[in-house]
Amino acid sequence: MYIKKITFKAFKDYLKNPTDFFLEGNIFISDDIAKYCRLVRTPAAKGEHNVEVLYGKVQLTYHPERNIGGRYFYSNASLDFMGYVVDGETIYSASEALHELFPKFKTDTTNEQILIAASEELEAYLDTTVCIKPRELLDPRYQRRAYEPAVRKYALGNSACGTIFDNFPNLLQRFGDIDKVDFLANPTGWGERYATMKESLLFDKETVKFMLCVQHCVKRYIKEFKEHTDCYESQCETLMNALDDCNIVRIAIKVNGQTYRVDYPAAWMQDYETISTKGLPIRGVRGSKAKIDSFLAENYKDYDHETIPLKLISHIRNNRDRKGTIWTNPFFEEV
Repeated sequence: MYIKKITFKAFKDYLKNPTDFFLEGNIFISDDIAKYCRLVRTPAAKGEHNVEVLYGKVQLTYHPERNIGGRYFYSNASLDFMGYVVDGETIYSASEALHELFPKFKTDTTNEQILIAASEELEAYLDTTVCIKPRELLDPRYQRRAYEPAVRKYALGNSACGTIFDNFPNLLQRFGDIDKVDFLANPTGWGERYATMKESLLFDKETVKFMLCVQHCVKRYIKEFKEHTDCYESQCETLMNALDDCNIVRIAIKVNGQTYRVDYPAAWMQDYETISTKGLPIRGVRGSKAKIDSFLAENYKDYDHETIPLKLISHIRNNRDRKGTIWTNPFFEEV
């Protein structure tokens, strides 16, 4: 099907069309600039949901008034993966090229969200195959393995952290396109099918038990963080949330009765290293690092010349609004 001007509505109608799998035409990205594209849907699986794979090719910029166009499409030109179309409506794992053509699809389900949903199905099934007693979760091996992903998920807001795929990458390496399509088409019972299919490659009883104990410890940690709002991890979540939408912040370092203020990138602070080391790398300081290095060396005897301890930061302000304090440190220590 050829359409001279492909609108977003026309594209959505094309996805729902049960008989026409081909679309070609101009997609205008401004009033007078367009990209010429070819899209093809191919059936992938049908079950609880109908899944198709969307392929496409975008040519060079087209300008109708200046008669500037791209190369012609060749019959043997390869098409690129654009995403999975489910039930003619939702696009999963949309490519960057598709986002550029239709920015509205940025809110659709991402590849990461598919992994999270699939991992939950797999974990739910594996949980039915192993009996875990509460006292077993006290094993330090499980707790050590679970702490970092729990903190990343809770304090840093990384939703993929703490999933069974995140904690055990060998599972993710075996999660291919066929598995993804199978999950999208038939999510019910997918965990059992996946575990059965991969059993000879991945699973034995001890491995499954270890994975599940770690997963239970991750959830237990997160539950504790939420219930104890005065704990270190919960306060770190407050700090990380306060840094959202900030670019450069101004941190006030108070030690030995003196205060020194420096600019620091928020992105550097929103990192697991900040939480685990309880400090900020001195290399992240904007401006003269030598001055803050000298200040800390003269006033703080335990300074290691690499890290600004969090306990020395009294408060943080957003550089765009220096009058407003975005975070007051509950763990500040007068040294």
